[in-house]
Amino acid sequence: MPTNYQELGWSPKEWWSPEGHFAAERVLLCAWDDRFNLIGDLAAGGPGGGPEKYPHTDRYECYAVAASAKPLDKQKIEQDFGVGGKEITDYDKAVVTVQYSTDCKYLIAGSNKFVYEEYDSTAEMRNIDNVEGGYSWATSGVQVPQNDMPGRIECGGALKMTFFNISSWSGATRTMRGWVNATPNITWTLGMSFPPRTLLYQGFHVVRVVDMGFTPIYRITFEWYEKLPSWDHVYNPATGNDELITNPAGDTDWRFKEGDFGSLIPV
Repeated sequence: MPTNYQELGWSPKEWWSPEGHFAAERVLLCAWDDRFNLIGDLAAGGPGGGPEKYPHTDRYECYAVAASAKPLDKQKIEQDFGVGGKEITDYDKAVVTVQYSTDCKYLIAGSNKFVYEEYDSTAEMRNIDNVEGGYSWATSGVQVPQNDMPGRIECGGALKMTFFNISSWSGATRTMRGWVNATPNITWTLGMSFPPRTLLYQGFHVVRVVDMGFTPIYRITFEWYEKLPSWDHVYNPATGNDELITNPAGDTDWRFKEGDFGSLIPV
């Protein structure tokens, strides 16, 4: 049964940041002995058993992220609730302040898990080896010395996904390090899609935390590196193109194991 509480008259307060984030604060009153139960309800009373969604607007994906509690003293109780001369202990009522935030997190449909995604593009200068019969000066036809060869830009990126409210994760989190994606990977919030074999799974970072309901949970971040047209292509200085190579048996050299990274995602 949900914990009984009432929202006080000066609640809520709302904020909008220059970056477009939305945050709010509600001030609730409940019995002092019920404060932990109320905070637990707020931590698990939302969609899919996740944090409660901010109830005063549907315009934003805004969820409870933190809470604090303090006793309501006798003078305040008498002033606001007309108790008069009745003796009330300092710990009869609790004021619970709840903070809500959009916080750039996205609630994954059908679950109580949140994800935060980041992508940073990269561009690295690579040396070009001038093989015999390769690049020459246009005016003389003389082969360009290796020290004078220009570099080329190799573009890619780093994709990070951080999942919140995680109770456990797959063993593939460790065993698939160094693998590439076998299927297209699509982000939840960035509007990006990565073709097969363009993402190399670098690894993960995991932290144990305690949620608002006092339950031990985890926050886990996965990181991938992007390379186009794929991690199997190698630059060929003779043609100026990225090409696949063959192994001694004459077969295409697929140098990286591939797998479905959906098995990593803890939802």
